[in-house]
Amino acid sequence: MQTLDQNKLKQKRVLKITSLSWPKKLFFAAILTVAIEWIFIYLKFGEIFRPLTWDLGLELLFSYAYFVSLVWIYPHISAFIQSEKVYRLKTKFINVIEGVSVVLATLLLTLATKLLPIWLILLVLNEIYGINAYFDEEAVRRNVVLHAILGLFFYYFVERERIKKQIHAEQLHYAQLQREEFRGQLKNLEDQVNPGFLFRSLETLEELIKKNEQEATNYLNDLSFLYRSFLNQKEQLITLKEEVNVAKAYCGLLKSHYRDRISMQFDISNGFLNYQIPPGSLYFVLDRMISSNAADKSLDIHIETSSGILIIWTTKTGLFSEDALTVIKEKYRILSVESIEVIQTENEFKVHLPLLQIENEVPERK
Repeated sequence: MQTLDQNKLKQKRVLKITSLSWPKKLFFAAILTVAIEWIFIYLKFGEIFRPLTWDLGLELLFSYAYFVSLVWIYPHISAFIQSEKVYRLKTKFINVIEGVSVVLATLLLTLATKLLPIWLILLVLNEIYGINAYFDEEAVRRNVVLHAILGLFFYYFVERERIKKQIHAEQLHYAQLQREEFRGQLKNLEDQVNPGFLFRSLETLEELIKKNEQEATNYLNDLSFLYRSFLNQKEQLITLKEEVNVAKAYCGLLKSHYRDRISMQFDISNGFLNYQIPPGSLYFVLDRMISSNAADKSLDIHIETSSGILIIWTTKTGLFSEDALTVIKEKYRILSVESIEVIQTENEFKVHLPLLQIENEVPERK
């Protein structure tokens, strides 16, 4: 028995933010470091190439660490902003949270990868070599401001554009899934509405109208209820109670057609009536059982619940293989990690349909 998140079943907005691989992150950070340092050198000295001194080497190293940390932390911020917990908030709150997160992250990274290492180096030099080294406050302030601006520029004009492209790709994928789902619904309706059964039902109805008007009325009510349930299936899961009602209507139709040759016995625990099941699953199994049975042979079917499983069984063996339930197997594959099971023994033929539970729905974004 599995617990499912209802958001997944209703195809709510779920976006998984992906980031670059580490080799690409390191390479991208290296390109940024060289490009930015070239710009700084040109602005300060009026030329691009300068001899590599120890202080320039340290500057390159710390800048590289800064940009590596940027390309690591910004995708995490994006993933947090796009998460369900934040996304359900109002847009203005999301913008505030995003802006504060980016600014704080940028300043902390500047402190951790630029200022703190330089301060430690100066501290060591002063203690060991007695050098009276100190911060150039103007240079430090300029460095912090420039790197903060670069960090914000990188997030809002590089990282955000990447996320927009990813969201656009997700939207296209979602639209494609909707088209496939619509085609699947049509196919599902075709699979459930057996034309042979419909024609037999109409023939039976015609005979009942001539013989027994009250029985014909009951038969017509069951038939209309059954087909309404097929046509109104908009949810991916319905309660077991609803599915059992459909099966009982189907059973009523069968009694009028097969009389005593077909019988169904329901033993459903009340504790499982609100559990969920893909619509049409029970009907589909019953229809396959009856279709596989010889028309002149009797068939007793038992429907019961046990340990979170809906069990449909009969003493008639060899009715069909598990491949005949491909439609239901596919539904369970999409909605659950559990799967249906067909068990055949010398004395029994059983089909197990797992019952599912639904968690409380997460509120919509306001």
